[in-house]
Amino acid sequence: MYGSIEESGDLSVAWLNMNEWRGNSLIPEACRECIMSSVCRGGCRTEAFVHFGSLSSPDPYSNYKRPLLRRSPLKPPSVNSDSKFVFQPKLRNRQEVFGGILFLTPRKWVPVDKLLYNFFNTIVNKEFDINVFANALGVMPDEAVPTAGTLLRKEILVERR
Repeated sequence: MYGSIEESGDLSVAWLNMNEWRGNSLIPEACRECIMSSVCRGGCRTEAFVHFGSLSSPDPYSNYKRPLLRRSPLKPPSVNSDSKFVFQPKLRNRQEVFGGILFLTPRKWVPVDKLLYNFFNTIVNKEFDINVFANALGVMPDEAVPTAGTLLRKEILVERR
């Protein structure tokens, strides 16, 4: 379904085919308001599939009927053309075949493709804006905003004021 490392000899093939696992589309509807959904991601997707036939069903061993509700919705970080960023100074990194891992803590890390990993390595400790970021990724600035927002939320990027 996602690709065999044994057949291709390359983890990046399977990694790229598993985009849905990294997004929010597989988080069960019953879990989306829970304050822990960004951490537990709705529990085990494979258990959900085995028990209910769908990767986006609730984990059968979870307490999804009693979610921990947020007092107020999380506000996504605002990113605009005036925003200035720097990569977190305490960030560690590791090169991988698909790009690399940018790591701050066990809960604040991201796998990144080669473009973003190379950008990180060329701009360490330097301030940049969304236009420079978008150019490095080969996309338009508005297309780079969600990625910048995710990196801000995980504190991989820090906004400079």
